[in-house]
Amino acid sequence: LVDLNGRSLLTASLPVPLPLQGKEVSGQLTLHGKLVGLFKLVLSDQGILALRRTSTLAIATSLTLSLIVLILLHRRFWRLAEMQEQHRIIDEMERQSEGLAHVVSTVAHEIRNPLNTMALGLESVRAETVGDSPAPNPRLVARLDLLQKTVRETNNLIGSLLQSTRPILAQLQTVKLVDWLAELQLAFETGFPQTRLEIQSPVPSAIETDPLLLRRLLLNLLGNASQAGARLVNMTLAAEGQHQRWAITDNGPGLPLQVQAHLFMPGNTARTDGSGLGLYNARRIAVALGGRLTLAETGTNGTSFDLFLPTGRRGSALP
Repeated sequence: LVDLNGRSLLTASLPVPLPLQGKEVSGQLTLHGKLVGLFKLVLSDQGILALRRTSTLAIATSLTLSLIVLILLHRRFWRLAEMQEQHRIIDEMERQSEGLAHVVSTVAHEIRNPLNTMALGLESVRAETVGDSPAPNPRLVARLDLLQKTVRETNNLIGSLLQSTRPILAQLQTVKLVDWLAELQLAFETGFPQTRLEIQSPVPSAIETDPLLLRRLLLNLLGNASQAGARLVNMTLAAEGQHQRWAITDNGPGLPLQVQAHLFMPGNTARTDGSGLGLYNARRIAVALGGRLTLAETGTNGTSFDLFLPTGRRGSALP
């Protein structure tokens, strides 16, 4: 209400701050400085109050969820970008490895030919200078032995390099274990006379496998044990269903921790004269034969490897 001059005839006087009594707000009405009444505002609609609380909670929840979704999307995009970069690096390394493997294979093949020539030449020199002599010079014999040993070791290294760069294809055939194990024991003890090999009775008497690949695999494990300092190696064969478990246990000093961390990786060795390809190729041969090679245990009392192989041509390959 206003007068002719536009001035309000009603003025509301509200205390500051307003007195709150539950959901109520009250105040006084004055006219020309005189109290003419009171007013009271009451909000009593519980539905509106509940809706306000719910809407506030929903807005806060939606904002929180939106923030979480944005963080997850950001991490996902970052992870995808990281994985793409990793795949790119892996693909590039694989291409480089393939090229390096081709170079290594070519060089190793070229080196093997003159090595074979040197081996034949040393045999001829030994036959001409030592073979017919009633009292050969011991220093000459020792030097010839050293040269022939060096040629053999280099030839074995070249063979390991070639094997690591080529696919391994098994030629399965029936192998009589008694005779085959006797030849294996003779070959090992001839090459490593400082170590004794004990073999338990084989079960079954024959298996379907590639005898040359299996011989190479086992001689690798046995040779590693002997070169590590073992003086006794036990090889036990036991049938487990359609497969056979070959346990090779030695009494050596055990594998160093740095070797255990990357056991079957190429180049992983604790010996200064080792190539680090032995266990790598041994595992590849085990897979080619339809089996697997694992480290059972190692410690100060020795090391044990488990080789699992199928016993028959139709036996299922191990995962």
